[in-house]
Amino acid sequence: MKVTKRDQQKAQTRQRILDVAYSRFSSNGIEKTNTADIAKEAKLSHGAIFVHFKTRQDIVLNVIDRFGVELREQITQSIGRSHTPKSVLLSFTKALASFEDFYVELLIVMPKMPDSLQGSFLMVQNALAYQLLPVVKAKLDPSRYEKLGEDGIMNSWFAQLHYFLSNRHLYVSESSVLEKSGTKIVNDYLTLLGLET
Repeated sequence: MKVTKRDQQKAQTRQRILDVAYSRFSSNGIEKTNTADIAKEAKLSHGAIFVHFKTRQDIVLNVIDRFGVELREQITQSIGRSHTPKSVLLSFTKALASFEDFYVELLIVMPKMPDSLQGSFLMVQNALAYQLLPVVKAKLDPSRYEKLGEDGIMNSWFAQLHYFLSNRHLYVSESSVLEKSGTKIVNDYLTLLGLET
């Protein structure tokens, strides 16, 4: 099927809406950003937004899905052939740093979001688990691995990470806490597991 110029324009407009929504959600918050703000910044009429998306929630879901896909791609590229827990986690924090503001916003609003939106967020965590668990299993004493369990290993990591992100104002004023403290976050976590840093 041939793609017409009109189809290309519609796709570009839809992409522009998502780009603006991502930017506004990252800087102002998902709950504080309305469709009128998105339309204005995208240089569209408010009604034009709803030609491309049925509801505001549809925009949020598409932004979260796109974020998840982009982050998973960066994680996969960044991790590559990492063979140690430290290299996997450093690669993950490096990839996440470019999405830090939006990820922190998701941490804040996710408990209030519908299940469909929470699923997209969990896919990001699953992408890391797929990479991290095999290398932790290879390095950690089998009895300790069994005792902690995969849920304990992953929940401990995300608790550590989310603590730093949620309290990043305590660690940095303007920059990324992951860029500044990523190695410390990783080393502290590995110490908790009893692995080399």
